[in-house]
Amino acid sequence: MFASATASSTPLMGVQPTATPVDEPYLLEIVNVSKGFPGVVALSDVQLRVRPGSVLALMGENGAGKSTLMKIIAGIYQPDAGELRLRGKPVVFETPLAALQAGITTVLLPARNRKDLDEIPAEAQQRLTFVWLDTVDDAMRSAFVAPQQPRQS
Repeated sequence: MFASATASSTPLMGVQPTATPVDEPYLLEIVNVSKGFPGVVALSDVQLRVRPGSVLALMGENGAGKSTLMKIIAGIYQPDAGELRLRGKPVVFETPLAALQAGITTVLLPARNRKDLDEIPAEAQQRLTFVWLDTVDDAMRSAFVAPQQPRQS
């Protein structure tokens, strides 16, 4: 799995983009990260590069490893293999506090019942406003709030 994120060429209203030199190190790099749990390979050789000033949406099927990757980045889980780099330097976040002290945290929407799905767009908008992304249009916002199907055991 490989993804590379860079700032959009279409700036959001009210947000002034800053130029990022190509030779500037990535803000965050995930290099060949793997993570397994008993009987499950959650991540296998994942690579991700994020440049400063970029906005990234991580989307995929249930069970694709999105939450596992975010928990590794946030210091909740440790990778079985691979490396995280912050501003070009290898880092290990042994706790969420260590990640937070480096400027990394996650904002999660709580688990929902089917009857609560109508409330998700409003809550997503409130959280986007909190991080100054309140000008996101309806089409983009819908990508952030696609409901997850419960996993079948």
